[in-house]
Amino acid sequence: MWLTYAIISAFLASLSSILEKKILEKEHSLTFSTGLALLCAGILSPALLVYPNFTFNLESFLVIYASSILATIAFLEVTRGVRHLDISTSAPLFLLSPLITALLAFMFLGERLSFLQILGIIILGLGTYFLQTKNLKDFKGFLRDLEHNKYILYVLLGLLIYGVTSLLDKVIVSHYGVPPILSVAWMQIFIALNFTILSLIKKIKAADILKFCKRNIVFLLLASIATVGYRVSQQLAVSTAVAVSLVVAIKRSSSLFTTIIGGEIFKEEHLIRKGFACLVMIGGVILLTLK
Repeated sequence: MWLTYAIISAFLASLSSILEKKILEKEHSLTFSTGLALLCAGILSPALLVYPNFTFNLESFLVIYASSILATIAFLEVTRGVRHLDISTSAPLFLLSPLITALLAFMFLGERLSFLQILGIIILGLGTYFLQTKNLKDFKGFLRDLEHNKYILYVLLGLLIYGVTSLLDKVIVSHYGVPPILSVAWMQIFIALNFTILSLIKKIKAADILKFCKRNIVFLLLASIATVGYRVSQQLAVSTAVAVSLVVAIKRSSSLFTTIIGGEIFKEEHLIRKGFACLVMIGGVILLTLK
């Protein structure tokens, strides 16, 4: 069943990305993140009633909260990048997530990397190069652009942090035995709490968040449902898959659809080159899932 859950997660992640980009065209990143987090928490709260007899120990609860802090930072960093980048540029970058997760799993969970997986890592690097450069001979220009484009760096930092949370998801479900849906519900509640605190620190008023929700209610509700759906599906997949990197790889393959469909919706340029780069990166992702 993990494969089915991973495919559902991929479809909903693509839908969520397009809806989020639509909202972020006119809204601030932190206001959007807080509003979305609160709605997602509201949708998932009833899940707490599904396991009334499950008892957390203090350690598992602290691990979930620590993971929520990392997820909050990662989501905000990714959102800051996505808001300013073309969706056809930001979406393929998410294909680097399996690479990051595989390397972290190799270092911390002992999951081995085969020759094919190492080849996949190289191909992912080439795909990223195709994505970010118009002149394939100008490697120095590629490095210069990458270094000075802070929005790409925001996304990459967010993906790195998400890689750590993926490992923690595996630990929470496998080691502590927390049911996947219950884990996601508490995680989302904590994320909503974190964003609320952050908004208060940044002096964003509750009335401003409420006005934001009213302005974007249709897209925001759809994005919330899609976000909850892909997070629950991913957690269910992670709980039954052999390797975390397999789940993340399949989920991130949705980037091709986000790149092409999202790029057409937002009238972006160079979609053929970006689509080709995305296909190359998907090839790397597929190799990364093989042993």
